[in-house]
Amino acid sequence: MDHPNTVTLNEFWSVQKEVTLLEPFAIINGSFEGKIRLQADPKRALEFRAVVPFSYPLSNDRIAIRFYCTNNTGIRHLNADNSVCMMVPPNTDFNKRLHDELKLLCTWRDKYYLDEETDGRYDYPVMEYMDNNIFLFTDVSYAFSPGNFGIFKACQYTDNTPPGQLSSKNHLILNLGPVKCQWADRIFELNANVEGYFYFLGPEPIITPGKLVDDWSQLDSLVSQAFKKHLNNLKTNKDTPDVFCMLLGYYIPGTDEIHWEIANINKRKIPVTARKVTARYYEYNMISQPIGWSRTVNISYERYFGRGQIDNGIADKKILILGTGALGSSLANILARTGCIHLSFADLETLEPGNICRSEYNLGMISQPKTIALYRELASISPFLNLGIEHPVSKILDSPYFENDKKRVEAYDLIFDCTSDMELAWVLDRMKLTKTVFNLSVTNEAKELVCVVGGHHIATEKTQLCNKLLNRETELIYEGTGCWSPTFKASYFDINCLVNLAVKNLNLQSVSGQNFHSFLIRTDLTGNSVNLKVHDY
Repeated sequence: MDHPNTVTLNEFWSVQKEVTLLEPFAIINGSFEGKIRLQADPKRALEFRAVVPFSYPLSNDRIAIRFYCTNNTGIRHLNADNSVCMMVPPNTDFNKRLHDELKLLCTWRDKYYLDEETDGRYDYPVMEYMDNNIFLFTDVSYAFSPGNFGIFKACQYTDNTPPGQLSSKNHLILNLGPVKCQWADRIFELNANVEGYFYFLGPEPIITPGKLVDDWSQLDSLVSQAFKKHLNNLKTNKDTPDVFCMLLGYYIPGTDEIHWEIANINKRKIPVTARKVTARYYEYNMISQPIGWSRTVNISYERYFGRGQIDNGIADKKILILGTGALGSSLANILARTGCIHLSFADLETLEPGNICRSEYNLGMISQPKTIALYRELASISPFLNLGIEHPVSKILDSPYFENDKKRVEAYDLIFDCTSDMELAWVLDRMKLTKTVFNLSVTNEAKELVCVVGGHHIATEKTQLCNKLLNRETELIYEGTGCWSPTFKASYFDINCLVNLAVKNLNLQSVSGQNFHSFLIRTDLTGNSVNLKVHDY
């Protein structure tokens, strides 16, 4: 007996005016599969293998029905597997969603097959990848010309390869010849363990609209004799690795933006042949051989942080964070994820198990200095972030210690004191710094956050403000024995709510162009409602 959904699918596609049901739907490999023909006068009709998930009308991986075009290629918005790239809005009604699927399929046919429209934005060509490796690069301040070639270097950043599966490694491209990608300086200290060749093609290397070339011979007219000769010579060069990478660059049509694609080449199968023309002259040609593409992504700064960058009035500054506990580590993480490019921090303590539950560390970091652990954490977030570890301010007022500390701190544009140490606040006041100082602290079991901004009178202003706050610390935590310093309860989510809102408020102050000023954030709990409010002062 047929499944009820196969009956519904066959009935639906059998009565549509522009559709012919070529093969009835049946259960194949855990899905409903059938074949349809869609009229496309005056052009040739399009044929599709339609695969419907068992969950239909609910989608599977955000897509419900996949239409694989079986008699045409090269139409815009066809994926690498020749399926139509379209997403239908959710609808829990089986028949209504089918009508939506057909409507969108017809729209795709009309726009990209019949009218051959192009989109205002650029769609990268589709291709089949030979592995899951990714090579990341940035825009560079250099204008390549067709025919430019040379050596590129890259470093492996992470290895995410599951046991027994295809290679899955992330690489950062460091340079193309003498031209460097725009990473933080620390990235160039990593081991450049990948080396290959780059060649700038110029025009987009496609065989049909939206589809990248898939055979080396298709690039023959775009590659110079000089580079083909260079490739041919690699066959007999003993230093040529068994497998090497090839970067191919081109201009995105209508722009001066460059994109790079990468492929792997086996030394024994270098896709070039040499034909002797005269006694001294050879002609070189790319031969027919499949291209093994890997994935590349342009993650230039503007793209990497485009979804949530902090204002440049903060992002471009040299920032120092004093204290990397719950407050300081949370602040550092936020600043790293929002595009700050110069961040240093100072702390004397090592990481204890009790720190984990409310700060940006993990169990594997126990007993490490907090600064080292935080450095490693932030380094894994942003390749554009220059990081530094500073010695804590000594609190010694005698010369030359005081002058040296002041010189070190004064080298930064923004200084965040997250230590909750009133003595340190007093010492910073004595320095009379010309740079902006923020003193951040949470109190009353992280129900309030105080941000005092200044440079000369922070300790006094903070004392006056905190004296006005109602102290609700009812239960202190004493870890260890003896004179161990007590701490108060404060959950990770409470601290992060306050710190995120504090950074948001500072960002708004920066966007508005006004001088940074002090504020208090208070948590108001009324019934089951939580309200956070910023009070300027």
